[in-house]
Amino acid sequence: MTQSDAVPTVRPEADTHADHRRPRRTTILIAVSALAALAVAAWFLIASRGPIDHEVWALDQGTDRIHVYDSDHQQVSVIDVSPAALRTVDPTFAPESGRTVPHMIDFDSDHRYAFVAATAGGATIVLDAVERVVVAVLQTGPGTHMAAVTPDDDAVWVAVIGAKRLIEIPLDLTAERPTFELGRVIDVEPLLASTGFTYPSFSPVCHDFDDDGRAWVTLGPGTAQGGLFVFDPATAEVVHAYDPEVVRANCGIGLPQTAAERSPTGPACSARMSRTARASGTSSILRPSICSTLVPLVGSTPTACAGPPTVESSGR
Repeated sequence: MTQSDAVPTVRPEADTHADHRRPRRTTILIAVSALAALAVAAWFLIASRGPIDHEVWALDQGTDRIHVYDSDHQQVSVIDVSPAALRTVDPTFAPESGRTVPHMIDFDSDHRYAFVAATAGGATIVLDAVERVVVAVLQTGPGTHMAAVTPDDDAVWVAVIGAKRLIEIPLDLTAERPTFELGRVIDVEPLLASTGFTYPSFSPVCHDFDDDGRAWVTLGPGTAQGGLFVFDPATAEVVHAYDPEVVRANCGIGLPQTAAERSPTGPACSARMSRTARASGTSSILRPSICSTLVPLVGSTPTACAGPPTVESSGR
């Protein structure tokens, strides 16, 4: 693998001044070009003196395995997430593709559980990250592309390309034995009907949360089908939308470091988008730091973002 084959992107850490914020943590996503496409997610526990410990969880899309490495870069576990292995947890799990293709991963704030979106399996796989075992297989739908934990650990929201839906997995991680079931199902097309924009696609692809718990959601999957809107899970409503002719972001999103920059009402009024995806084998993988652009809100000046965020319409 050459240096150009792996392009890491550091996901900025949320502001920790509020009680519901996640502990300081850095997530690195790496996509590599190989016969079996690998998507690598690494998480680090950060203290005031710097990193104190970390593990690397590597999602092997070619073999349906998750490889876990310790801080000495030694492999300590290989987790089988193939359909046959997952049937020991859910006997009904039988994707037509015969594959799962673990694609993207996120962890709760305490790194107790991991949530893996499996594109070919049409499922969200829940793992006990301490014991490194699968504890639940939730059949979220075809093209399950991303499962991301909210900043307060109250839920996981899943972007399902094929179903054109956002699906909630409510969480109660204070329970001695948490259970994992599907919650609200949000159809994206009617969700965006009030924006006044004509979207080329209603398939959610990637999302990340700002400090207020709102999800910034990209559309796709192709670049010609791109779009961006901001979804409030608390109300299940769109609080801001972008003209898809102006912002055609289809895959990958990261938010700036500070709380002010991460909010639509903040002085920066911007979101940093990573808009390039490419194919390797049969899997679409991210090159998150290539062709990144700073995308302003609709309206060219920061004053356009003052006050509560509202849905932008095509008439403005």
